[in-house]
Amino acid sequence: SAGSDARRFVTEEGEFHIALSRRSVSFEPQKSISKLQSGVTPSRVSIEFPGARKDARMAGIDQISSSYSVFRSRDPQQWQLHVPLYRQILYSDIYRGIDLTFHENQQHLEYDFSVHEGADPNLIHLRMNGAQRVDIDPSGDLILDMGDGSIRFRKPVVYQGSGSERKVIEAHYTLTSSVQHGPAWVGFA
Repeated sequence: SAGSDARRFVTEEGEFHIALSRRSVSFEPQKSISKLQSGVTPSRVSIEFPGARKDARMAGIDQISSSYSVFRSRDPQQWQLHVPLYRQILYSDIYRGIDLTFHENQQHLEYDFSVHEGADPNLIHLRMNGAQRVDIDPSGDLILDMGDGSIRFRKPVVYQGSGSERKVIEAHYTLTSSVQHGPAWVGFA
């Protein structure tokens, strides 16, 4: 189901396993999964949503015709068969009046915050755990260095309105703490 267990996402750089929960998203490069078998601890980065509503609803949107099955043990009772796949995962009301959608765009994972009228966009913060470094590059992209790879989130694109009435608003990431002193806090301005 869309609300539990790990999801897989294929990117240009390779495959990532992505685990979604109501208050966080975890990324682990596929190449790190194979390190488990050799006893090497894999990289794992999680993004938490501080202040997120505990009752935020998760739902898969735009189900595709494929499915997958998970066989984590020899016990058939533990198998998960024909798990549906979705093009998007929607967190409804993750912050009061704010929705979050994860989706693919040209083989890159992206996320969109939809701020409804009257909601406070200053509630949105991301706490990055497990990255060796978190930087904003000269183009404004957010880079999470995992040691054995990196995750890039494109510079935020913010607009008001809908359809042909969209007005682009200048925006960028902000880093409010560094990884050396615990998790990095990322905001938007």
